[in-house]
Amino acid sequence: MRSGLWLLIFGMAAAVFPAEPPTATPICSTVSMFHKWQMQTADKAVDKVAALGDSGVEFCITLVSELNPQYQPQNFGLLRENREGGPGDTFYPSDEALRAEFKGWCAAAFARAVEHRLSIAILLHLNSHGPIKRWRNDFDFDPLTSISGTSYADALVGPVMEALEAVVPADWPVEVSLQGEMGRTVFAHPHSWLTLLQQVRRRGKLRHAVFGLSLNYQEISGPLQPEEFDRAALQKLWESCDFIGVSMYQKLEVPPRAESIASNLAQFVSQFAAVSCPLPADKPLHIVEFGIGGGWQSQDGAFRAPAISVEEAARTPFVGTDRPEANPWANEPLRKLRQQTYAAFCNFLKQPAASHPVSSAYLWSYGSLDVHGLVSPIFADAEISRRVQDHNRSAKRPTFPE
Repeated sequence: MRSGLWLLIFGMAAAVFPAEPPTATPICSTVSMFHKWQMQTADKAVDKVAALGDSGVEFCITLVSELNPQYQPQNFGLLRENREGGPGDTFYPSDEALRAEFKGWCAAAFARAVEHRLSIAILLHLNSHGPIKRWRNDFDFDPLTSISGTSYADALVGPVMEALEAVVPADWPVEVSLQGEMGRTVFAHPHSWLTLLQQVRRRGKLRHAVFGLSLNYQEISGPLQPEEFDRAALQKLWESCDFIGVSMYQKLEVPPRAESIASNLAQFVSQFAAVSCPLPADKPLHIVEFGIGGGWQSQDGAFRAPAISVEEAARTPFVGTDRPEANPWANEPLRKLRQQTYAAFCNFLKQPAASHPVSSAYLWSYGSLDVHGLVSPIFADAEISRRVQDHNRSAKRPTFPE
């Protein structure tokens, strides 16, 4: 009788005091769409993400550009095979036919995400191709200016938006980073990026879509110096963005802790204030890339894997490999560091920050950073995968239309 009374009281208390809604930020995976052969099979990659139980998926969609010595793109295009007999790494500049193909591959991938009831995030990149190789953060271009017959907006942003609008319901949760890790162009051309942001927002077909810009964790302006900034224009740009994204590859403590990840994020935010164009205090942040690759940077500046020590791997978490024979995780101390890194990341995302809350987080799912083995199973870590899935079971879930 007494136990029954306690059960009755407990049930009444539960009804009066309902469970608190989840506050943790979910951790989702990234589908790489760098080349034709990845774009064609992106829908199959979405199936693998859905099998993890993720609530969303990020698509990193990338075109390539040939650069001049000033790191100015001379064109926008794609590496693809079998167009007029070209080999697999042949560069094809963007034209009407290529854009139609590209849009079709994107639409198929997005449709599969909708089928699996996954929220959709878009991260747009450029890579260099040809004799001049450079990281995209140094690219100098205006996104609205036509280069060799097409602009960045027309070659990349337009087809992706059209593909989204063709297959994604109007009320679906969608977030779009109009560019990632390309700080120089953003700080050099804030008026054009603001115009592009306004243009995609005015399309209006995706009623719940949010739009922003993503930057690297350091060197947020690329090689551009503060005296070259239009600070008023940059402030207006930050205010107009729904979010600011960040590729989170700062140096890690050994062992990594949630508090150090929070400190790294604060350092990213502080860079905007340091150049006198601070982010609005309540601007949400999206972690568009996170991971540790197990590589290191040697004294000659070369990236190598595996790292020679845990400390070196923690110093440069962005360095990894896609070569199975160089698998860093065959080394037990490095494997332990990796597991500690993702445990700290999960702990960091359990509670939202009061200022600049992290509302989205995505793992880089390529090469030795691919903890789930979505692309290369040899790099998977079952313990980390289970930890992330456990975290997501108690995290916020997106709202989908009926």
